[in-house]
Amino acid sequence: AVLDALHQDLTVGMTKVDAVAPVLHDVQALVGRIAASAPVYICVAPPAHVADTKQNRPYERVRAFRRFARTAGRAGTAVIAIALIFDYINGMHDAANAIATVVSTRVLSPRQAILLSACLNFAGAFLSTAVAKTIGKGIVDPAMVTQGLVAAAMLGAIGWNLLTWYYGIPSSSSHALIGGIMGGTVAFHGFGALNWKGLNTIITALLVSPIIGLIGGFAFMALIMWAFRKVHAGFVNRLFKGLQVVSASFMAVSHGSNDAQKVMGVITMALFGMG
Repeated sequence: AVLDALHQDLTVGMTKVDAVAPVLHDVQALVGRIAASAPVYICVAPPAHVADTKQNRPYERVRAFRRFARTAGRAGTAVIAIALIFDYINGMHDAANAIATVVSTRVLSPRQAILLSACLNFAGAFLSTAVAKTIGKGIVDPAMVTQGLVAAAMLGAIGWNLLTWYYGIPSSSSHALIGGIMGGTVAFHGFGALNWKGLNTIITALLVSPIIGLIGGFAFMALIMWAFRKVHAGFVNRLFKGLQVVSASFMAVSHGSNDAQKVMGVITMALFGMG
């Protein structure tokens, strides 16, 4: 009697399980679909049985994004490293502009002049961000900038700076950098991608600045010669030794506020290219 009762209970239980099984299967399938499309897929590996099914597409998108992020990060780091190399070569190329007078007249020793120039160039970079904004946005639309474009522009400018440094040609690093950015943009996107409004201002300044420097230098020299024409030469020498240090310091600060910020603008372009 006991065995018959147990057999009857087992039969009823199996019948209930068979009745519930389709519902459990539907619930299991629904949970599987939710799990495959929910944000949890970012940190959970897909099951082996869905490796080749449509349910695996979210995982593939995440893997593709991670691969892109790693590649973009490496490319961006390389571009920023190239920009810093350009900045170093720019300093090597243009540092003599600020200290040539005080060294040639023996007002300061080369070591003192270089230390003064280095400190004031560094300080000048923090005075304003106008030049950095012009380089970063005034030549080409930042939305069209890629890592390859920035790298090509910097490598072209570095090559020209090294060539002119080797042959002792006093060329402008600004010309080289702006030309490199323009050339890289034209090669990647064509002439239509250039910001001609911003370039008109930049090119005008590059062409006019030597003329303004010539006129200003002539006017100041004529004024100084007239003002000190009756002063003893010994007093003039002592006075202008100190003024040479002032002028060299001003030159170093202005160089830092201009040339150092050009690389800041390039790094900004690289960061835009990284998204």
